[in-house]
Amino acid sequence: MGYIAEEYMRLRHKLIPYLYTANYNCHKFATQLIEPLYYYYPDDKAAYSTKNEYFFGKELLVCPITKPTSDGCSRFTAYLPCGEWTDIFTGVKYTGGRHIDMVRHIDEYPVFAASGAVIPYSDDDNYNSVANPANLRFDVYSGLGEYTLYEDGFCADGSAGEAFTTVTVKKVGNALTVSVKACGDLVYPETRKITLSFKNAYKGGVSFTRNGAAETVSVSGGDNLSVTFKYNHGDECAFTVTAEDLTIAEFVAKFIAPVFSEYKDCVRVKRFLYNEMLKASDFCELKKLVVGSDLSEVLKEKTLEILG
Repeated sequence: MGYIAEEYMRLRHKLIPYLYTANYNCHKFATQLIEPLYYYYPDDKAAYSTKNEYFFGKELLVCPITKPTSDGCSRFTAYLPCGEWTDIFTGVKYTGGRHIDMVRHIDEYPVFAASGAVIPYSDDDNYNSVANPANLRFDVYSGLGEYTLYEDGFCADGSAGEAFTTVTVKKVGNALTVSVKACGDLVYPETRKITLSFKNAYKGGVSFTRNGAAETVSVSGGDNLSVTFKYNHGDECAFTVTAEDLTIAEFVAKFIAPVFSEYKDCVRVKRFLYNEMLKASDFCELKKLVVGSDLSEVLKEKTLEILG
């Protein structure tokens, strides 16, 4: 259990830019770090009757697990308001406006970002530092949104100052436009590098302009598309991400394969089903294959949750 607590403590430290901004917003605008669903969805009756769930800052929806585990897993029902939501740990996307039966291992926690959300993280290696990071990452979720990061500190002349870095997100069709601009005082390292991690874009291209002039940028793959660039204070940087949809086989390989590897079902059963799923033509066929399989009930439930 110790390693689970350690990982979440490390995550909390990486989230200091997010937490610090939330506390600034509390001071400036009286918005609390933790708020109930109905603050954001006052016309949604389910937002009033849903127990335990809360917003952690304005970008993250947390669905605490309050039921006991069985064989290392918990089954529970979460409510997601209308819109598109992404599990920040698994990358699985959910359509909201409904209650959803979910399954999580003891080391997993259901935390969701709405479409258009932007989450800042420190990517510095020093886990004990609380300084404004030289390496800053924004996880960007496809949609329409805007987030302003707040930082304070001392300028080069020793005077106190404040900086505001705004990330704006807009999606039109398959094209996602993301802009980054910092204003105020230079209270963060001049050597700052920013990484934009486009969480709902897995393949495609990225174009980049700085102050209106096109520049080249290296695009990394992996779990999703991302770019890293040197940021100069006051620059207006804009990115256009042209994402391509995953094929059914690519979806299965990305989201189903990791789950099959976690659960200790019969290897032969999982291998046979996985190969059949790779040949499926649509999600309805995928669901039929899972329902008719010999998987354990808990793995069936988890797989069907992912398939929507």
